[in-house]
Amino acid sequence: MLLIGLLVAAPLIVLPFYPQDAVYAASFALPSLASIAAGITACLIGKKNDAKFEWRSSMQRSSLTVLFAWGWGIVFGAFPFVISKQLALVQALFEAVSGWTTTGLSVMDVSATPAYFSVSPELYAILRRPGLCDDDDYARSG
Repeated sequence: MLLIGLLVAAPLIVLPFYPQDAVYAASFALPSLASIAAGITACLIGKKNDAKFEWRSSMQRSSLTVLFAWGWGIVFGAFPFVISKQLALVQALFEAVSGWTTTGLSVMDVSATPAYFSVSPELYAILRRPGLCDDDDYARSG
């Protein structure tokens, strides 16, 4: 939740270069701050004593954590597009999935899109890929 919040805010990096698009900054800042706040709350409330370790329950929790992280990232990655009214909900979800999974598909016309929105799927893809793919994947794709 914390990392997703930071990644959703990543397009704000281009703010100094595109000051005319500053009106869209809140579209990224609000979901980002909400995700970070939810992550901090979950960390504070969700602390449990894990003294008794069980492999099976650990695998189940790990699988659910990964599933939850992907869903959280897709939903919060779509919020900026919906909040700014750049895309409808289904299109925003498609754009977020495309950005997080590095498929490269887009429903946006980048020539008529503000810089924040044309850079966010690319930033999601760049920031996501190194941590989730190994060197063999890079060798096969390049």
